[in-house]
Amino acid sequence: EIIANRNNQLQLVSIQLAWRTEQLLEDIQTDEHNALLKTINKAISSRRAMIIRIVGLGLLAILSAAILVVYILRDIRRERRDRNRILEAKAETERIMQQRERLLLTITHDIKAPAASIAGFIDLLSEYVDRPKAVGYLQSIAGSSKHLLQLVSALLDYHQLESGKAELHEVSFAPASLVRECTDGMQPQAMAKHLRLTADIRVEDTMMCRSDAFRIKQVVNNLVSNAIKYTDKGEVTVTVVVANARLTISVEDTGCGMTPEEQQRVFLAFTRLPGAQGKEGVGLGLSITREIVQMLGGTINVSSRKGSGSKFKVVIPVEVLANSAPVIATAKIDNNKSEEAATVSHDAKDISVLIVDDDKLQQQLLTEMFSRMEGINLNVVTTTHANEAIRLANEMKPRIVFTDIEMPEMNGSEIMRRIRSKMEATFVAMTAHEQSIMPQLRKDGFDACLFKPFNVQTLAATICQLTGIIVKVKAESSATETDSLRSALLPFTDGDPEAERQIIDDIHKSIDEYLDMLKDVSDADQIAKAAHKAMPLLEMIQPGKNSWLTPLTPEHIGETEEKEREKLTIQLVERLKQIKNL
Repeated sequence: EIIANRNNQLQLVSIQLAWRTEQLLEDIQTDEHNALLKTINKAISSRRAMIIRIVGLGLLAILSAAILVVYILRDIRRERRDRNRILEAKAETERIMQQRERLLLTITHDIKAPAASIAGFIDLLSEYVDRPKAVGYLQSIAGSSKHLLQLVSALLDYHQLESGKAELHEVSFAPASLVRECTDGMQPQAMAKHLRLTADIRVEDTMMCRSDAFRIKQVVNNLVSNAIKYTDKGEVTVTVVVANARLTISVEDTGCGMTPEEQQRVFLAFTRLPGAQGKEGVGLGLSITREIVQMLGGTINVSSRKGSGSKFKVVIPVEVLANSAPVIATAKIDNNKSEEAATVSHDAKDISVLIVDDDKLQQQLLTEMFSRMEGINLNVVTTTHANEAIRLANEMKPRIVFTDIEMPEMNGSEIMRRIRSKMEATFVAMTAHEQSIMPQLRKDGFDACLFKPFNVQTLAATICQLTGIIVKVKAESSATETDSLRSALLPFTDGDPEAERQIIDDIHKSIDEYLDMLKDVSDADQIAKAAHKAMPLLEMIQPGKNSWLTPLTPEHIGETEEKEREKLTIQLVERLKQIKNL
């Protein structure tokens, strides 16, 4: 019984343990199931969040792509529009450049040529005008035409240099002669302002170099002219040195000088410094000079102080020639023609001349100039049309053909070629271009060149060179020397006797004063003072023809030998007495 109870108890315990175990297993399964569900739910939530993020990123990417496409399309449209604008701007620029070329051609032919004709007619008219007011007006017109020609020439030079169309023409030249020629040519300008212009030439006269002599001369002339323009008192010195295949030219003045800021701007085109007020020019001279120097492979710089003058220094590479002689520019004339011209008899002076120029004013000027020549009979025929010129040439067989270079129907070179293919003739080019085109004209076959404006003396010299006949220019004016003196000394009185008498009395008193100073030919100070005072009077009577008086001026009398000084003093006394008597 005890065992039976014990077994029952054990069975009960076993049953309870089995139930408890089953309950634990069920609890474990339930916990595992719940944990698994929780894990699954968490994983599902994570995946859902990830999907949402992916979808969001995708939508954002799509939106970004759409925006990018919009911007790309907009940029493409802008690029296409800008490209069209650039093409239109390029076409417009090319059109403007073509118009600019036509404008410059107009300036060359339709402005410079008439201005040159005006200058030529003024030269001819000056001998017919003797009324004081008319003389003053004529001088004003001459000054204006000269200024216009200088302005047009400067604009053309600047355009050629800026556009790169200017060409170099190398020749052999003597630097000493070149600089001396430039300073001699500028002496009248310096004398008019009572300045001393000197050339310090530190090279041998026989030294020869090779470069573009025309351009170098243009540089020297520009710098010297500019120095004279801005110097009111003192001197201008030009120094030339050749060393290490370098030509160094310095132009130093005692003028107004420049500040450092002005030195930075002085080479800019169309720049006018404050000190240039009241001076002629448009601010192109130094800009053109710099362009020329750079074209020659050189350098230019300036050193200056306000109120203490300026110094421009140009260094240009050159080829120094050994054992060479100067190359002199001569017209290209056939040997047979030269011999024929040299053997022309005294009686063979009938020359047929054909003038081809579309400017009737220039034709009239040339015809008038030819009428002023003595010692030669000229049969002059003019025409404005190229085809008519060729026809006339076939009919008249001209000895000399003068032709303009720029004409609307046909240029002068083509006219020359067509006429020369049918007959022998001498051809002279007439052009308003600057002289650097001379080598090209000679290469084309022209025998001589006339650069507008030219005067009757230049024309006569050309005729003499081409024909071998000595040609003189006759004076058409019938005015006496007294009339010329009245025209020079009595400006703007317009025939008023009282005004004329007062001026004449003043001139007499001045001349008497000068003569008193010149009584003692050994008193250099008094002679220099008299020469200085008399110079303006002599310049009014004979402008540009009083360089003989320079050795007696205060700046140069110390360098003049005593015999030369006495000789010039006597000459000055005689001239003053002559003026007084007249």
